[in-house]
Amino acid sequence: MHRPMRLISLALALTSLGALSAPRVFAQNTSSDADRLAQVLSGYEDMPNDESMRAMGPATVGTLVALYNDASRPPYVRLRSVAAAGAFHTDAARTFLHAVITLPGQSDLFVREGLLSLGRAFGEQATLEIAPFLQRPETVVREAAAISLSRIGSAQALAALRARLGVETDAGIRRRLQASLAH
Repeated sequence: MHRPMRLISLALALTSLGALSAPRVFAQNTSSDADRLAQVLSGYEDMPNDESMRAMGPATVGTLVALYNDASRPPYVRLRSVAAAGAFHTDAARTFLHAVITLPGQSDLFVREGLLSLGRAFGEQATLEIAPFLQRPETVVREAAAISLSRIGSAQALAALRARLGVETDAGIRRRLQASLAH
């Protein structure tokens, strides 16, 4: 699928889930907001922490979505917009992250970042969304799902990790699963 079609698909997915129709969340999304946030996300060494992101307010999620959808932005800014969404425990953030991880043809790195952010933002509530990614063929995606579930650490998350350990063939991921279950 071509990149513009993916962006349109994400926009349609967000619209169908109601995220883009939430005016109170997206009303403050201006190009100057996007430019300022893109500068923040373009830092050489560090990304803003979750507390700093939340201090920008919940309307920031709309700006993060706009940055992600803007194919003219550098890929690392788009990727960091997915990571930054993990600071927000809102319906808009969840809808955005879910759309990122389920978009057909999505880059493994975006799926990885989406899984980590979803787990960070929603914890145990995201277990059922994250666990199926332990079955994906892409090693980086399975590893991200394992990391996210390990951080969640609930009984349900640990059960998913145990189940995957029984069938995982990649040595690195097996070590990650074993370490996660040893705690």
